[in-house]
Formats: sequence, structure tokens, C-alpha cells
Amino acid sequence: MKNKATPYFLFIFTLISRIFTLSATPIYPDEITWTVRGKEFLYALIHLNFGYFNSAWWTNTREVQAIGIPMSLIGSLSHIFLASPSKYSLKWLPDIIASRLPVTILVSLVPVLIYLFGRKLFSHRVALLAAILYMTIPWVISLDHWFIHDSTLTLFSIATIYTF
Repeated sequence: MKNKATPYFLFIFTLISRIFTLSATPIYPDEITWTVRGKEFLYALIHLNFGYFNSAWWTNTREVQAIGIPMSLIGSLSHIFLASPSKYSLKWLPDIIASRLPVTILVSLVPVLIYLFGRKLFSHRVALLAAILYMTIPWVISLDHWFIHDSTLTLFSIATIYTF
């Protein structure tokens, strides 16, 4: 499999293995929080309510908050267009699945980046082994199901290292 199709294979295999069990994963309490925060952020943008940004979750000084705007934004867009009771929704998916779906698609790129980065530093075999090991670790699979920041943080961290 030492050809240009390897990254595509890694992405498709990772995506299928995550989507297949997406609805079987219990709801993590933070997912509800981030779905609500994402929709609040999106509605503030749509309605040009710039006052929201002065008191949004990231301004809380009493506790540490992950900002996670990109993840919150894509999750809320997917929720609004694929699940919500709004007039813009296609109503194709249950609420939590609609929020989880874009993050799951996005983080399916992590093994691809591990492979591409590893191939530059080591060899094709080492890079492929590292990517396959990463995409088959049970706790990584679990994190990739949830609408939380850990998997997207991994993606952007690896992308930063790769582009550096």
C-alpha cells in the first residue's frame, strides 16, 4: 500500500469505524454544554449581537474554559441544518448525532496526518504502523465519537507540528 492511496484509505477506514458506532456512544455531559454554546455563538453572529462576546463562556475568570470556537461552530451548524426543529433543518439525524458528525469527520484526518508526518521523518512502514495503531486505540475511538475538544485539539496539534 505504498502509494498515493494510503492517506485516502486511512481516512475512509477511520471515518467508517467512527461513524458505524456513533449512535451507540452514551452522551457525555459536556456535549450538551458545547452544543448549546455553539448555537449561542452562531446566533450571536447571525443577529450581530456583539454584546454576547463580552460575556461569553471564555470570559469566565472563575474557572478554566476551553474556547473551542471552531469545533463549537461546526457542531452547531450541523445540528441546526441536520437535526434542529428550525425551518432551516433537514431533520435527517437525531440531535446528538448531528452535533457529533462534523467533528468525527474532521478528526478522521488525524491518522492521515500521523502517516504523512511519520513518512517524512521515518519510513513508510513506521508511519503506516503509527497511523493504524492510533486509529485502533479504543479510547481514541471513544473520544472521536464525542462532541468535545480533545480530538480536535489532537488534530490541530499534529497539523501544527506537521506544518512547522
